[in-house]
Amino acid sequence: MVVKFVAYIDEFDDTGLEDVKRPNRTKGASEWLVLSCFLIRESDDLKCPGWVQEILSQFKSNRDHLHFSELWDWKKEIACRNVTTKPCRYFIVASNKKNIEGWEYAYRVASKGVFVSASSHGAGTQPCLD
Repeated sequence: MVVKFVAYIDEFDDTGLEDVKRPNRTKGASEWLVLSCFLIRESDDLKCPGWVQEILSQFKSNRDHLHFSELWDWKKEIACRNVTTKPCRYFIVASNKKNIEGWEYAYRVASKGVFVSASSHGAGTQPCLD
């Protein structure tokens, strides 16, 4: 039996390095790059809209969509508790952008169409595949 999965992947905030908030500035992007993945079996994919409606009905909301970042804290707790009852898995990867080796340099190079990768051996470059 072949089991297929559907992965919903999203990023939080600005993925770029150019607008990271500096200590002397009040505006700018978060220092954090956060990627999340909501993984379900393909057979459960059509249930997702119902799950969203189930969560929204607990808020007495007229919305037809759910954006976690727009929720009040008490609504976030309700949404999280509801999702834990569903047959799904969720993964989060968080990285502080300033930990990316040469993060200021990385933006300058990336803006010229080169992908920069950081490793314990130093930053390397390769052509951008986008």
